[in-house]
Amino acid sequence: MDNIQDITQGIQEMKFEVIARSLPEEIIQHILIRLPVKSLIKCTSVCKTWRSMIINQSFIRAHLSTTVDFANQNDVDLLLLHRISGSSSRNNYQNTFIHKVEDEVHSVHHDKQAFDEYSEIEFPIAAKKNYGNSHIPIKKSVTLPKPGITFPTQGVKDGASIGFDGTPTLAEVYSLATGTWRSLGCVSPACLIDKAASTAFVNGVLHWPVVCQTDVDSYYFILTFDLGKEVFSQIPMPKIIQWNFKLGLQLSVSDNRKSIALFMMPNNLFMDYGREDSVLDIWVMKEYGREESWTKLITLNPQGPETIFLSALCFRKSGEVLLLLKEKEKQELVSLDLVSKQFKLLRISGYKYCTGHFYKESLLLLDNSDAESY
Repeated sequence: MDNIQDITQGIQEMKFEVIARSLPEEIIQHILIRLPVKSLIKCTSVCKTWRSMIINQSFIRAHLSTTVDFANQNDVDLLLLHRISGSSSRNNYQNTFIHKVEDEVHSVHHDKQAFDEYSEIEFPIAAKKNYGNSHIPIKKSVTLPKPGITFPTQGVKDGASIGFDGTPTLAEVYSLATGTWRSLGCVSPACLIDKAASTAFVNGVLHWPVVCQTDVDSYYFILTFDLGKEVFSQIPMPKIIQWNFKLGLQLSVSDNRKSIALFMMPNNLFMDYGREDSVLDIWVMKEYGREESWTKLITLNPQGPETIFLSALCFRKSGEVLLLLKEKEKQELVSLDLVSKQFKLLRISGYKYCTGHFYKESLLLLDNSDAESY
């Protein structure tokens, strides 16, 4: 049996060799760049020419930046969910810390009607325990050195975030190319950020909902960081939104990832059962960067007295919104159609804390000597 499998594999490799030799290199590259990451990893074993082409930095960058939505490429539109069950508490700055974690799951889902799971992401230590399992693709990870900037965790042993805290706010950027952190100095304009707030990545720019506190008043705006220019800036929020310490703000991407959306609801710390306490407003910036284009899409109230919106996660490609609902003592992830206002259960429940982000696999660590395979 083993001999038959070896012969079959040998014949397949010979076919690939024939294809590799018969087609011009630019045609082969044009074909390969349309393949998903896992298929490309397999293609590196076809021949030395293909391997050299795929691990080339110019090919890797081109594959990452391509925006063409090819038919039947299942991993084009993916969502990453991070779910935690356990007890939680919030400090004075509304930062979320989870204590006594009972379960923590990172999973990637196809962003289509069925919302079926693509894979569960395992951290390197967990994955090594399953080493040799044939259905787990080869992965690479880089352990980041500790940044020079630290922040107090207010009694919590460990804490981390992709965000800012304190005044003045300092920033550092980590470079995969050099493997080091680099200081950017103080963030301007000065602001406070809820480290639990979601980050929206649009047009090569990171976005955070922040509050600026002055001697006169406090007001919201959206802090931006251009990853290419490494410059901080700001985008105004809708003028009607006034600062309120009981308010919780979350950002997402909208308009097929071309602009930003804003979810506004009571902070979980002050939320209670009942319609009035669980109102959710959804805003979108129809023209990116133009304050005048902010438009309120909808104001939502729970359908029953014992239902509240725990959080709004993100917009899906279909235009539906992922929400974490709590009805009585049960927490459920649902997808909301903003036109029909109908909720669709996604068969994911039991988690107290959940975030959702767009996910894209890449080849960036393929030829990184500092990356570890697992």
